[in-house]
Amino acid sequence: MTCDAIRPLLAVDAAGLLDAGESRRVAEHVRECAACSAELEGLGALTGALSRQPAPQPPDDLVYRTRLRMAAEADRRQGAHLALVSGVLAWLIALATWQIGSLLAGGNGIWIWIWWSTVAASLGSAAVAALVVRHRVGRSWL
Repeated sequence: MTCDAIRPLLAVDAAGLLDAGESRRVAEHVRECAACSAELEGLGALTGALSRQPAPQPPDDLVYRTRLRMAAEADRRQGAHLALVSGVLAWLIALATWQIGSLLAGGNGIWIWIWWSTVAASLGSAAVAALVVRHRVGRSWL
């Protein structure tokens, strides 16, 4: 490989972030090219010096805001999951009540189905809302 192709990989190799194949190609080229070898040594020394420096700590408010955003994203995903599950459950309940209503009332099953599906959907919505509120109250204690 040419120096122009290897030079962008030298810093990444000095940091130890190349995969085995690319690292092997860099090592083969560096054995033959003195200029790239010297540059890799300099980058290795720089990497070593930087790794010995203390890592700066992020400000406390940044950590707090990041945790809040992560919790909000988790709440959003959980809310979408709960909405999907409650929708599927509502359809299953509606179909089950339709069948039960048809069996119990003969031709007047539509009214029983409407009543039962309304009750079931209302109870299901209240249960999902209670779960979401309980979860958010638990998150507010962060």
